[in-house]
Amino acid sequence: MYGNELRNITPNYEEGPIYIIGVEAGGDTDDILTQNVHIFNNIIYNTVRVTQTIYAFGVRGDHTQAVMIYHNTIHNINGGLYLHYDTGDGSDNGVHFRNNIFDIPAGFPLITDEDWVLTGTFNLSHNFFSRTPEVYTGTIYWVGDPGFVSAPTNLHLSAVSPARDQALVLTPPLTRDFDLAARDALPDLGAYEYLIPAPSKKIYLPLIVR
Repeated sequence: MYGNELRNITPNYEEGPIYIIGVEAGGDTDDILTQNVHIFNNIIYNTVRVTQTIYAFGVRGDHTQAVMIYHNTIHNINGGLYLHYDTGDGSDNGVHFRNNIFDIPAGFPLITDEDWVLTGTFNLSHNFFSRTPEVYTGTIYWVGDPGFVSAPTNLHLSAVSPARDQALVLTPPLTRDFDLAARDALPDLGAYEYLIPAPSKKIYLPLIVR
């Protein structure tokens, strides 16, 4: 799943949790394994909260393999990640969050881990948060203002964005961003790669004096 712009979402569902993109897996050993799922270069922004928190992603981690969620930009959503794991269900170790930007307003959760049992099934690294996340499995992340050009109308990174050149280079590397622009050798976090503006071209005509 890639290249989607999901915005101005007002769910009419009153029971939670509510999530915009969900990955569900069975918890029993004889269930079909959820694997080789890639969610990248998506932009999710602006939701209107109902009675429940609206998360950008809801993921059940048990019985998964190679579920990759990377290079997404999240802004002004009422929740970041909703993680669920049924301990003792014969699970695998395969949900990876890499190189995402979670710009969540104050007072709303960045990461909710159901039953607070975040395990090795969820691998989080090289993500940018608007503030320190409630729980995290990795040691590499950034906190602060991601430095958008003009949120929410323009979620490209500005020249002074701290999210520039910070992404983990994936294998195989992600070579294009949301705009299909090329990512360079030091890729940026989020869905957009910062592009240095091309210098303006001036044409000088010869001066002829008679």
